Amino acid sequence: QSVIKASDQLPYEDRVKLAVYLSTYLPDGINTPLNNKLISFNEARIEFKDEVKRDKSSQWLEHFDRDTQYLKDCLGEDINVQDITVKMMNKFISHRLNQGKAPGTVLRNLLSITQLMDHCVNVGYITFNPVDKCNKPSNQVQKKNEFTFIPDDVIAKLINKNNIVDEY
Repeated sequence: QSVIKASDQLPYEDRVKLAVYLSTYLPDGINTPLNNKLISFNEARIEFKDEVKRDKSSQWLEHFDRDTQYLKDCLGEDINVQDITVKMMNKFISHRLNQGKAPGTVLRNLLSITQLMDHCVNVGYITFNPVDKCNKPSNQVQKKNEFTFIPDDVIAKLINKNNIVDEY
């Protein structure tokens, strides 16, 4: 109520801006899913798979089933798509890495899940894809304890400062 009373004193343009901003938090705001029906992760998975199965290879379908099962195992069988958060996706990534999976493998798992969540955004079940905002692992291979061998005669020349200018 205090916000409404204070807004009466604002110029018209600022009241419009405030109304638009506040509307994003109302039940029918722009951030509310278009479809107010809660849908389970499994229902969304089946719906998406039915939609794309004629365009995808059997190998892709196997990867999709496996990757989405990993997520269901981590987050729980009865989770709704609307309940999946960025924090949960980070938990899933940590869980897979803690199982000893390589970052590249985890990124591959996330590809199927990303496509499913993009479908959920497109049909209005959710407003954004939580996979897009999660902390994805780096796929770069890190080399540990890699040394460059420098021959003794080169080191000796470097130590003898008089020869550095002559050699180089």
